[in-house]
Amino acid sequence: MNWTHRQPDDVIASKLRARQRELEAEHGLDPTAISHYHRSPDYAFAYDPKYKSIQEQRDNTVLLFGGLTRKHEHLLEGAVRGLGYQCQALPTPDLEAFNLGKEYGNNGFCNPAYFTGGNVIKYLLELEAGGLSKDEIVEKYAFLTAGYCGPCRFGLYEGELRLALRNAGFEGFRVELIKITGGLDQSAAGAVVDMNLDFFLAIINALLIGDVIRQIRYQVRPYELSSGATDQALEEALDYLHDVLRYKQPYELSPVWKRLLRHSNLEKKVAFLGRFLHLLRTSYYPEALSTVRKKFDQIAIDPFRVCPIVKIVGEFSAATAEGDMNFKMFEFLEQEGAEVLVDPSVSTQLMFPLFRYKHKILIDRRKVHPNGEKPPAWRPDQRLRRYLRYLKKVAILTLAERLYARQCSRYQHAFGDILHGLADIHTLAEMTEMIYNWRCGAGEGHLEIGKNIYYHTHDYCHMVLSLKPFG
Repeated sequence: MNWTHRQPDDVIASKLRARQRELEAEHGLDPTAISHYHRSPDYAFAYDPKYKSIQEQRDNTVLLFGGLTRKHEHLLEGAVRGLGYQCQALPTPDLEAFNLGKEYGNNGFCNPAYFTGGNVIKYLLELEAGGLSKDEIVEKYAFLTAGYCGPCRFGLYEGELRLALRNAGFEGFRVELIKITGGLDQSAAGAVVDMNLDFFLAIINALLIGDVIRQIRYQVRPYELSSGATDQALEEALDYLHDVLRYKQPYELSPVWKRLLRHSNLEKKVAFLGRFLHLLRTSYYPEALSTVRKKFDQIAIDPFRVCPIVKIVGEFSAATAEGDMNFKMFEFLEQEGAEVLVDPSVSTQLMFPLFRYKHKILIDRRKVHPNGEKPPAWRPDQRLRRYLRYLKKVAILTLAERLYARQCSRYQHAFGDILHGLADIHTLAEMTEMIYNWRCGAGEGHLEIGKNIYYHTHDYCHMVLSLKPFG
């Protein structure tokens, strides 16, 4: 028997390689001289020994961030400053930022990547024009952004931003990444930005409050009697809430509890639990929102003014951002006499990874055993132990979903329950299951399709616009 018989795939591969060598020789190409693309280096925002302490480095480094609305970013600025960092929200991206993103970024990306990346480059170029050298900018500034997995291109933004910064001449500029699926503690040894529980709770609260303020602005402005009254109240509210977030004291265990737990390994666990209980019970943020509500109550409106209600759904940035990033769609609709129906889109998007992890990783793969080893039938104790671990994880995630929804409702309630509630991701998944499998993921996943169906079938608006960014 001839054991050297070649398979058809091997013969085809051999002929392809031979033809490739012929073409390379014909066109004078040297395969050993080909320079392949490599991901831009990941310059970690780590502690620099030239500073006496990490806090001193924080005091001398400015964290930049952008990509959401100015309302969210102004509140984020206050929350991050309250944690002891120097930070600056970037201006709203414009067409100049988009053109810079196209010039220095990679081809084939979408508008959010070009606008966000180009906005960073535009700001850094303005710093350079103001007298700072590139080396000083790289040393004194860093960009804080979020990252997510594919298949949506969001998972590639951080690497592409580093490439664009390098092309613009800012080699070594630090991009600090917050992993959306990384949990509530992403602290790393020597990291300047300590992404601990206090860090994430401050950011989440700023984003939830930003959603509330954004909704009330679009709900009131179409009916105001005095032009500009809503925007004036909005600016006062944002400055007030900025300070509320900035001067919020982080939760600490009382001295008595610290003494009791000093010699045990429970101190960190009790402090972790105490932070959540404090957030769920404190009236600090709801009272601040009630104060803001009084500012908006003073605006004279005509509630009988007829305005068509328009809901915008679609790609997250196109349906959320303001300014040129979505071609000033909100301003255009209001100028045409419409009321833009705004929901807590950022809050919903934050809940999406939790939903996907719970259902796709845990529930769908419940019978996938570690290392492919299924406990034998004569070991029911092992099967029960694994099943109980599974129930524990699902219970924890279900509790997290409900506590998160409860916190959103508390902030909504501070305005008298007149705002759009948090979208029920589970309901949207059920509405779309006949036409779209939410497990496909990719960006907004079933949220976009579900909202289209929901608003059309419930007659909550006169028109639904679905926006997609152009590549």
